Amino acid sequence: MTENQQKVIGLSLTQLSADAAVTEEAIVTCINTFSIINPLTDAEKDEVVRELHSRLAVRIDRGACVREEKHTSWYNAAKASITPAFWNRYRSYLQGKQGWNARLLSELDRSTDEIMDLLGNPKQSSGFQRRGLCIGDVQSGKTSNYIGLINKAADAGYRVIILLTGVIEKLRRQTQGRIDAGFIGLDSTAFTRDNKNDVWVGVGCSDPSVSGWAVTSTFSDFNTATAKKIVGQLGSISVPVIFVLKKNKIVLEKLEKWLRRYNTNSITNTIDLPMLLIDDEADNASVNTRETGEDPTAINTAIRRLLSLFEKANYVQLRLTPIFLLIRILKQKCWTVIYSQKILFQY
Repeated sequence: MTENQQKVIGLSLTQLSADAAVTEEAIVTCINTFSIINPLTDAEKDEVVRELHSRLAVRIDRGACVREEKHTSWYNAAKASITPAFWNRYRSYLQGKQGWNARLLSELDRSTDEIMDLLGNPKQSSGFQRRGLCIGDVQSGKTSNYIGLINKAADAGYRVIILLTGVIEKLRRQTQGRIDAGFIGLDSTAFTRDNKNDVWVGVGCSDPSVSGWAVTSTFSDFNTATAKKIVGQLGSISVPVIFVLKKNKIVLEKLEKWLRRYNTNSITNTIDLPMLLIDDEADNASVNTRETGEDPTAINTAIRRLLSLFEKANYVQLRLTPIFLLIRILKQKCWTVIYSQKILFQY
């Protein structure tokens, strides 16, 4: 963070911390006001917004849901048999360390339950390919929402989680740090060390008995040699494995080749482990902007290839999506749409 960014963050926290729930509009107003005397670029303002989201309890609004009639609800019925170890730990972390009040926690709980029910059931015998786009009018706790979703997915039986950030390594590292604190419980660089006892972070500080397994870290994006050393085969790891990747053609192709070489079934050439792929900032590089009949764009192609590797796969896009882009996505007829704020499904 630059000196001006730090000043704007400090002034904004002083202005906003007295509010029980902070709106997105209030955050943007503070940043624009204080950046008059502490000039920031648009990219620097985006970083400040993300940092303030991580420090403040941003209001989570309820939304509407339009869904496929043929989709079978499963999550509410399955909850009785699910031990919510990951979710309970994350909820306690938000309440104790992040200062979330009961109302915000309840809204996050309900909204992530909605999304879980719209995903495929990881315990079902048949395969599935679910597609979703999460859209909202404001950020409204987007990062906390998808980290909450990751924790609930882990509890429900999802074994592989892929989180795509933007195209910048700095943003990927920031996101990895939040995943370390909110889901894994370990500094992700610990997975390349022999001694992990002194690197507990976030949720791990209160309960180190539950943990995800990180293949990427705050130091490095996906690397084939590191992945082979840390994981070997995904099926041999008894806990959920997470990859935090930037949207880079070479990185995504390396992951796809590694998964295909070391983890696919030799008969079906697919991976029989339930997978959740979350695409943050989904209108950045992910959307296929080419006309029908042309080859899809590179990132779009890489995402499709990753999804096709898994017999049970979900693809959830997250974005503050302008209406014109939403219309374009729906015209492509390739995405179903889900989110706690505004939820649309193609028929």
